[in-house]
This record gives sequence, structure tokens and C-alpha cells, in this order.
Amino acid sequence: MEPGADDRRHYSRWRVRFHVERTLKAFPRPSAVASDHIETTEYRFEGTTRHSTQHLFQYTLEGEGLFWDRRGTHRLPAGTGFLCRINDPDTGYRYPEDAKEPWIQMFFTFHGGTSQVESIVSRFGAVFRVPRDSGVIRRLREHEGQSGAILEMTAGEGASLVSSLLFTLADVGMQSTRGSAHSWLVREAQKLMRSRVEEYLNVGEVARLLNVSVEHLCRVFRKETGTTPLKYLNETRMRRARDLLCDTALSCGEIAERLGFDNASHFARTFRRVVGTTPRKYRQIGAPLVY
Repeated sequence: MEPGADDRRHYSRWRVRFHVERTLKAFPRPSAVASDHIETTEYRFEGTTRHSTQHLFQYTLEGEGLFWDRRGTHRLPAGTGFLCRINDPDTGYRYPEDAKEPWIQMFFTFHGGTSQVESIVSRFGAVFRVPRDSGVIRRLREHEGQSGAILEMTAGEGASLVSSLLFTLADVGMQSTRGSAHSWLVREAQKLMRSRVEEYLNVGEVARLLNVSVEHLCRVFRKETGTTPLKYLNETRMRRARDLLCDTALSCGEIAERLGFDNASHFARTFRRVVGTTPRKYRQIGAPLVY
């Protein structure tokens, strides 16, 4: 339906609501998907003035919007969207004062999924570039042809729709961080540890070779991988130790020396902690264990 002269600056292009029967407590469920046409600076929403605890993903189809959170203010050109809790007091969004064309956006609201949303936003931020031809964007836009409807869904169908969005945003976030300076540092550290596994190499030496402090390396490594450089180094050494135990006749002392351990006892303790058994028993079994 065409808007009248008085409301043409902000109107709903289409809107669909969802009704999930027999909801399951642990399952996220969709609430609505819609698209608006906006070209007025009166369009402004702030988390401090809203009460809904639902989550919102708002995506720019054409034009540009503005979103802000504790990390700063972000422009939202076509192909960009943001994810937040509607009543998050640190967030808000509006039509830019310097905009030269309408902001045509699509938004999707849903209940639940709080831990996933918090994990995604804390790791990657709230703003994502998602191609218009990606599966989840196409899936949401397909509802345009059902404007005005209330769609019935099972708990599984509803959770699948919400999860497809969250999985896509997580993948986009992972891809966007691969080229970051922090990701480069972690990749180089891992490469050093793998390539020099049979040399005496500790975390301090890795940091020195990469020209960063041990504290910075450990902080970035844990943030990017969820583990520590020392644990990764020990696991890398133990993978090599398993190969040597199975493929050579080297003694435990010789393997320990070859992998840079002070003595065989230190090597044996580390091997048992990482692999779950002693080097001697592992060699007797003669087959790799999964750890």
C-alpha cells in the first residue's frame, strides 16, 4: 500500500509476525520480520527508553543508517546490519542527519538466544557485513510476499530461523577477524611453535621473535583461541612426541631432549597431563589416542 503525503517519510513496507506453538524454554523463537522506509531524522531509538528484552537484527537494504554502542558510532551502508538487545542502554540507532537518500532496512526480532548473542557481540562487536545473497538474508526477505500474516511455526522451526542468523553472524565475525593484526600475531606464533617444535622454544622466546611482550602475546592468544600459548606449545610438542614414540626407537630421554625438555621426568609429566597416559604406556599401545 502506498503511504500518504503525511507519512511518506517513515512507513512500513511489509511486516510479518510469528507465532510459535508449544515453546521450549531453551529454544530461541522469532517474533517478527519487517522492512521500513525511512527518510526523517525523527526516526531515532535508544535502548535507555525501551523496555523489550527481545533481540534485534537490523539490516540495511538501501541507503544508510547509524548505530551506536559502547564501542562507538557505526555507519550502516547497504549490506550491513547490527545485533543488539532492544533495551541495551548502551545502544541506539537513527536516520543520519547528512543522509541523501532513504534508509530502507529490514529488521528481525526474536526472544531468547541471550548467551549466543552476548558471545557473538563480545567477540566480534555488534556490526556485521552480510552479503544480500547470503542464505539467511534471502530467507528473511522471502517473507515480503506474506506481508500482514501471522505465521505459525513449531519450536524447532522457530529456533532454526533464529539460529541460522546467529550462525551466519558468527561465521562472518570469524572471517572478518582472520585478517586482523591480532589474528596475524596468533598465526605467526602458532607457525613458530609448529616449525620449531624440536628446538628449545618457550613462550618468552616466541614473544621475543615476534617483537611483542609476553603479556601481550598471552592476552591476544587467549582472546583469539580460548587457550594459552604455553598450552598450545605443549600440545604441539606432544603431537610430535606421539609420532616419535610410534615411529622411532628413541628412548624417552632422547625424545625429551629432542623436544627441548629439561629432563625425561619433565617430559613424562607433561605427556601424561596432555595425552592422559605415560609415554611408556602409549608406546606399548602403539596407536594414537584422541585428546
